[in-house]
Amino acid sequence: MTKLDKEKNQCIRGKTGAQNIVKEIKQYQKMWLQHVQRMDTNRIPKQALRYRPKRTKEHRTTEE
Repeated sequence: MTKLDKEKNQCIRGKTGAQNIVKEIKQYQKMWLQHVQRMDTNRIPKQALRYRPKRTKEHRTTEE
């Protein structure tokens, strides 16, 4: 099979038995999120996941 065969990605994945890479990445991300959620709250990955930056004066709109 070469690039000149012009086969669709779905056909190639069917022949090779490979899954869609986007689905694999989403599954890995879901597993990692579950892993982090099980961590203690003092662990850095969990703190980073829940981090929300404080709004500073420069970022506020001037609606006053």
